[in-house]
Formats: sequence, structure tokens, C-alpha cells
Amino acid sequence: MQRSPEVQEALLGLVDEAFLCWVVSDAEGRLLGGAGRLAGRLVSDLLGSTWSEVIGHPLAPTASSERVRAPGPLGEVPLRLHHRQLRDGSRLTLVVDQSELQAAEEYAREATRRLGIQKDALDEHAIVAITDRRGRITYANDKFCEISGYSRAELLGQDHRLLNSGHHPREFFKRLWATIGKGHTWRGEICNRAKDGSLYWVDTTIVPIKDAEGQVEEYVAIRADITDRKDFEASLALLASLVEASEDAIVRESADGLITSWNPAAERIYGYKVGQVLGRPIEELFPDAAGKTEDRQGALEIARSNSAGQQLVVAETIAPVLNDGEVVAWVRISRDVTQRKQLEERLSQAAKLAALGELAGNVAHEINNPIGIVSGKARLLLSGRHELSEKVRGELEKVVAQCDRVGRLTHGLLDYCRPSINPREPLDPQVPLGKALSLVRSKAERRGVKVCEQLLEERVLVEANGNELEQVFLNLFLNAIDAMPQGGALAVESIRTAREGRPGIELQVRDTGDGIPRELLKRVFEPFFTTKGVKGTGLGLAICYGLITNHGGAIEVESEPEQGTAFRIWLPEVER
Repeated sequence: MQRSPEVQEALLGLVDEAFLCWVVSDAEGRLLGGAGRLAGRLVSDLLGSTWSEVIGHPLAPTASSERVRAPGPLGEVPLRLHHRQLRDGSRLTLVVDQSELQAAEEYAREATRRLGIQKDALDEHAIVAITDRRGRITYANDKFCEISGYSRAELLGQDHRLLNSGHHPREFFKRLWATIGKGHTWRGEICNRAKDGSLYWVDTTIVPIKDAEGQVEEYVAIRADITDRKDFEASLALLASLVEASEDAIVRESADGLITSWNPAAERIYGYKVGQVLGRPIEELFPDAAGKTEDRQGALEIARSNSAGQQLVVAETIAPVLNDGEVVAWVRISRDVTQRKQLEERLSQAAKLAALGELAGNVAHEINNPIGIVSGKARLLLSGRHELSEKVRGELEKVVAQCDRVGRLTHGLLDYCRPSINPREPLDPQVPLGKALSLVRSKAERRGVKVCEQLLEERVLVEANGNELEQVFLNLFLNAIDAMPQGGALAVESIRTAREGRPGIELQVRDTGDGIPRELLKRVFEPFFTTKGVKGTGLGLAICYGLITNHGGAIEVESEPEQGTAFRIWLPEVER
């Protein structure tokens, strides 16, 4: 069958359709001609057949188009039939395969379903709002209403200035609008104010939505509530500032003992900079920390050394950092109590002084009187008026020597205990120091002790009694020389220094003797404590301590075994 102009015109009107074939049929529905494939067969092979035989039923008599399902080699095929009545009474039918369209519709339905699920999930967990180009809210989900405290009716038509907390500067929002106005996505954190006046933070992503021409037509804002996180960060920042400003050393270490945090107070107390200690094992700095266990939790007073080797006393609290019951770190909080301990020792010494003073006042005469009688009788017997055997004479001499020793003890005890009543005047303490040094210089030379002086050229006046200061220095010099039986060096130095804001002078006496064991250092100023055996009364340093403290000063000792001992005396300068 040749294509008539009428058929060609009809075909050209449907060129945009993806049809399978065209068919011309008569009034009885018998296929007269056509081209293409229908239901998996060539139309030329179907000529003479009826539509009922091809698709299972006749064509609709008057419809211009209809949908049918025709049997095919792989199952039924959805078809759309377009009919046009021709002038000669025949009918032109164009057959369009709708398989792809049906698949597209199914895909669209599935995509719509998935989008619905995603929207529901987004609405369930996120704060969602949509605005027009001018920023007016056109959509707000339940989460938005919940966190802001506004109803949906109160939000729609408003812009986000309704929620402005005043936390962000105007430039912040200018940059935001400049970004999304250019069609770019903006991401940031915003602090908003709810209807009840409370503040809340949201992590915000704003996505511009463009029309077919590429112009922004609306904005979708997706937010997450991060108020708890921001509050936690603020708490951490506050805690960090407290740690930085703390007067106590705060040290954090990992579970395996490596230092991970070292605050400024730790730098000041221990002398190590943070860069020197981070990552190092704690026991490298503090050997006592090697025994850290849960049994050591709580406050302890510990003797430590700083980076310069100076002795400290710290009150330390150790606490574990737990995660699900497991120790993940340790925190040490240490307070320098060195001055407090020194003050306690001074108060303890003063209490002993008061107790001994009362004791001395009550019993000194009771001791001296009988000792004086015994000593006098023994001396009388030794005076030669009586004939004595050598054995008796030797025993009497021992009696006299021990009576003299008891006398020195009681007099020393009285000197230690009773307050000084000797007059005081402004003087340079380097003068009595020099006098005492001149008295021991010859003894030092005989013992092979070299005396080194480094004194101030200027005068520093203190309110003092010269004889009492000379007694103190003489005692220190003699002790130093006795500590160096094989010879050594005696260094005497004076420097200006201030304590607790008060100017004064410090006088140092150092020897290179055997030193004093660390465990005995705390006892050197105790009455009757001595390392000289029967050669000493144990009152010399105690008397020195009493005299210096009565002058409003301080006396301290440092010593290292095999390296020597140093005494430091500090006296306040006369106020001018």
C-alpha cells in the first residue's frame, strides 16, 4: 500500500512520538497496510489479520486514542494507540510503546516515596525551614516550632530576625546573605533566641534552590541543635581558664604515666616549662610518682625538688579520670606548702621554747645549787689539803668535769629560754660577723680550712644586739670548722634581699664538710640535739635560732651529704 498524502501528513504530526509502527485498517478492523513491528511481529506479516487477532480485542470504534496491552514474545507490552479516520473510510493507527514511560512513572513514584521517607526522617531529627528569596519563612517543621517556642502560624511570613539573639555582629549576617545570594551553600553556627528569651545554638546549613533559569527562588535551611555541645564547650573553656589561673600546680597524665597537661602554676612551682615536660613519664620528674595507685588517692604532703634542686614540700591530691569505670588518666593537684611548713616548724620551735623556759625557770636553781655544792666539795678535796690516792683524785676530777658540764647545760638552757633583755641599736651585722671571724681565723688555719669572704661594701643597718649576733656567728663558724677535720673551705657572704616585701640582709655561712643527712636537717635547731656526741651540748644552734627569731629574723639550713652545709641568716633592715 502506498502512503497517501493524508497518511504522510498524519505521520509528520506525530514525529515527536516514539511509535513502533503505523497501521491502516478497514471498517471491520482488518489490517490493510503499514510498517514497523507490532507485538513482536512485522506488520507486513500481519496484513489480513484483524485487530482482535493481534491484540485480543477490537479497536474502540470512536476513540481517538486508547491504551491497550498486547501479547509479545516477552510478555504483555503496554501500547498507546492513536487513531485517525481517513476520508476513504479506513482508519490510520499509530502504535506507541509505553514501556519506558511506564518505567519512568514507576521510578517517579518510587522516588517520590523515598523523598517522602527522607523528608519524614529529616523532620524527625532536624530543624527545617524554607524561606523565599527575601527570607520570609514559608515552611517550618515541628522541630523548628519546638526549639523556638513559636507556633507555625507565628513563624510563617516572618523572617529570621524574629529569632535574632544579638550574639552575632551585623557583619556576620551580611556575609551569610552574600554567600547564599550568589547561589552558594552556607554552613555555620548560629545563636538564636527562643520565644521565652532563652538562647539556643544551631549548626546550620542553608542551601539555595534555583529555578529553571538558574535564579534563586527559595532557601532551605537545615539545622541541628548543638546547645548542649556549646554549653559543654563553654564549661571546658571555663575549666581551662581556672586551670590556667590556679595558684596550684595541676598536672594531667595519661593512664600509662605520660604528662599531657602542665599549667602555669606547675611551671612556677617546679621550674619546668611546659615544653620540657609534655610527653615525659611523670616519674622522671617525681620519683615518688612511680608508686601511684588508687590507694594513693587523697591529699599527701611530699618532699620534692624543683628544677634548680631546691627542696619543696607540696600537698598533693591525686584523682583518677574514669570512663565507664576504667581509669583513662590521672590528675595531680599540688600546692606549695613550703612556707607553711617552715612557719609550722617555727611555731613548734616557739612552743618548745616556751615549755623549756617554764621548765628552766622552775628547776635551774634546783639543779645548780646541789651541783654547786658537789662541785665545791670535790674541788676542796682536790685542793691539796687532803692526801688522796691517784685513783680517788682521778674520780674527783671526773666529778668536777661533769659538774662543770651540767653547769654549762643549765646556763645554756637559761640563755636559750629566757627572752633577751640586752639593749639593741641600729648596727651593721657584718661588724659582729667580722669580729667572730677574727676569733676563729687562727683555728681555721690550723685545721687547713681556707676562709673566703664576699661581703657587701655598703652598710646595712638592722636593729640588733652586737654581742648576741657575734655569739651566733661564732657558733656557726666553730661548727663549720669542726665539720671539716681534714680541711676545706669556709665561705662567708652577705647579700641584700627582701622577704615578704620587707628589705633586709642575708648572711650566709657555707662549709665543704661531710654535710648533714637529710632526715636530720629538721632537727638541727632542736635543743639537746647534736651530732657531736659528748663533745656538744646540743644547745648551740638552738640558742642561735632563739636569738635570731627574737631579732625578727630567720635562720635556715641547707645540706647535702658529702657536699657541705650552708646556714642563711636573714635580718630585717631598719626602716628609714
